[in-house]
Amino acid sequence: MGQNIINSFGQPEVLRAYANNVKDIFKTAYNAQNNLSFSGGSEKSTFRLALGNTEETYVIDNNKLIRNNLTFSGNTQVTDKLNVGANITYTNTTSERTMQGNNLSNPFFRGYFTPRSYNLTGLPFENATGQQLYAGGEDNPYWTIKNNTYNDKVNRILANFNAKYDFASWLNADFKIGTDFYNLNSAGFDQIGNRGSGNVAGSTNIGGLVESATNVHNLNSYFTLNATKKFGDFTLSGALGNEFNNNYSFQSTVTGINLVVPGFANLSNAVTYNPSSFITNTKLFGVFADAVIEYRNFLSVNFKARNDWSSTLSPANNSIFYPAVSGSFVLTEAFPGLKSGNKINLIKFRASLGEVGKGAPAYSTDSYFNRAVASDGFGPNIVFPFNGNAGFELSDVAGNAALTPEFTREFAFGTEMAFFNNRLSIDASFYERKTRNVILSVPVSPASGVTNVLQNAGKLSTRGVELAVSGTPIKSRNFSWDLGVNYTQFVSKVDELAPGVTNIFLGGFTTPNIRLVAGDEYGQIYGNAYQRNANGQMLINPATGLPLPTAGVEKIGNPNPDFTMGITNTFSYKNFSMYVLLDIREGGDQYSRNIADIQRNGVGAETAEFPRFQSDNVTQTTPYVYQGVYASGPNAGQPNVTGVTSQAYYGNTGKYVAAEGFIYDTSWFRVREVSLSYRLSSKVLDKTPFKQFEIGAFGRNLFLSAPNYPHFDPEQNALGISNAQGLEFNSLPNTRTVGVNLKVVL
Repeated sequence: MGQNIINSFGQPEVLRAYANNVKDIFKTAYNAQNNLSFSGGSEKSTFRLALGNTEETYVIDNNKLIRNNLTFSGNTQVTDKLNVGANITYTNTTSERTMQGNNLSNPFFRGYFTPRSYNLTGLPFENATGQQLYAGGEDNPYWTIKNNTYNDKVNRILANFNAKYDFASWLNADFKIGTDFYNLNSAGFDQIGNRGSGNVAGSTNIGGLVESATNVHNLNSYFTLNATKKFGDFTLSGALGNEFNNNYSFQSTVTGINLVVPGFANLSNAVTYNPSSFITNTKLFGVFADAVIEYRNFLSVNFKARNDWSSTLSPANNSIFYPAVSGSFVLTEAFPGLKSGNKINLIKFRASLGEVGKGAPAYSTDSYFNRAVASDGFGPNIVFPFNGNAGFELSDVAGNAALTPEFTREFAFGTEMAFFNNRLSIDASFYERKTRNVILSVPVSPASGVTNVLQNAGKLSTRGVELAVSGTPIKSRNFSWDLGVNYTQFVSKVDELAPGVTNIFLGGFTTPNIRLVAGDEYGQIYGNAYQRNANGQMLINPATGLPLPTAGVEKIGNPNPDFTMGITNTFSYKNFSMYVLLDIREGGDQYSRNIADIQRNGVGAETAEFPRFQSDNVTQTTPYVYQGVYASGPNAGQPNVTGVTSQAYYGNTGKYVAAEGFIYDTSWFRVREVSLSYRLSSKVLDKTPFKQFEIGAFGRNLFLSAPNYPHFDPEQNALGISNAQGLEFNSLPNTRTVGVNLKVVL
């Protein structure tokens, strides 16, 4: 520091550290929620009208969400036998955001890795014509926040109607029908000069935009005929019914590449267009029967059977039948003497065995042709029609008319217990779940013309325990403490894959990725690793002192946790109430590209652990020595003693050379939520126009301890909410929230 240099703008500058050059990208966001409701009714009818508004921003500019919703619900007793009701909710949501994910237009992609010597907030990010001024290969964070945008608008209607008719005191019919309709319009814009193609593939430098309209209409109807009869100590209940689902979606998308006028977000501004549309329509019809036999108040047996017919399977295989049986025994009702003295209030045992079947994804039984696209992997894609010539190509994934339903069978047993006048409650269960005929996309030889084919290709199993303990350790006239603990532990395994299939890709990249491998736990992390000898010692290149990577990929991590636990505490003192939610996770691995990049770029604190130069300010220090043995040469097999510089240790040919180097344990302890509220007493409320008046403050994500996961919150997943967990690639950071709330009832 203190050196006179010429910066990337060709201007003289004194080299110094800008401590907050990255922190200043962030700002304080806000979330405001307002809700208003009215309710009323008569002896035979009730209604409720509710209005809601939410406005929310994020911790960087140009990220905003506005949501308005209106809900009406009503119910009326038309006759002594007929009751009808309805519920309608309309929601309008508009949002805008910056780029996300693993692309060079994500403001965090560069923001995290900017060296402290670069005055990110003080230097201009664009010239007078709007071209970005930045020496890196990524977009300047401020330039991409301003120029690369995405926004959408959603109108959604959820409506349902229900009617119940009592034929007799023991027999009734119940009918429900509901619809979910929404329209989504979205638009993404990549400015000319962008470096990340955040919205449109191939728009780097030349710009692009995309407009999409999606319409979804889901319809569901449900009819049951219910009967209940008592015969002495026995009570028999039964139900017969059917269910119908119709799910329809239509999406139309137009992308434009190579913009003419900078900043003009209109499709007419693009030189090349690529329109596409998709329609998905699936139907399911099911019939079911349910019978319950109860003896007194302590023994119950429930039998269920259901048959569905799914449009996603061929006519020969579209029938899906699955039964279930469950039972419970209440020991304290069978032997009432156990409850004397209120030391034992409840002891109940339960068990169940059942199956659930489901069809395939839409259009899985046939193979389809898609619009052809030609690309060399570097330049813009050539999309057909091209120069007046049409072109289609077979989809990479082949359909399979022989697909059969996927079934999951589960056996579970558990117990519920309550003691000491219900001040201590325990709910424990064990379950074993086995899934067969799992429908997976199985890799095949590209010589076949496709890369994958859908098959019933596997068997999965899961064993787990769930434990919930709640109690009131302290209870006095003015103070009480309610405590709850939820514990979950499970192991999921891939028992079998299709013959000849060694693994199945679930998601990710060439390295790392998430795979299913027969005989191993579900969804393991695979990637290139450091070469090791038979004793597990890392092999070191004798010429450089750096580790050698494997040529292929191997298992490098297990994302599944050993257990998770939640602890709730509610403290009440007079009219004050305090709620504390603690969240614990033990075990589970994750690959972090963020940590990899801040170390590779030298901005992690650990990369400055040792001085860069020796006392002569010329010779670089070599403080790092990889723990391993030489891979070859006269000292092959001998311990490595070759020191390397910090730059070499964390650089592309050092730790970064293998994905294994950035597998971290995601164990954490966090204070998920804390809230404090005060409610006016009824004595005070009697002197006001209010029926209820409550004011409070809350905080979320207030504290995190992840001792084995530096710099970032491990609660991230690059692949979103999916079955592929364990990869973190430039995800948006979690935020800490503090706020106040007010609840008034007139």
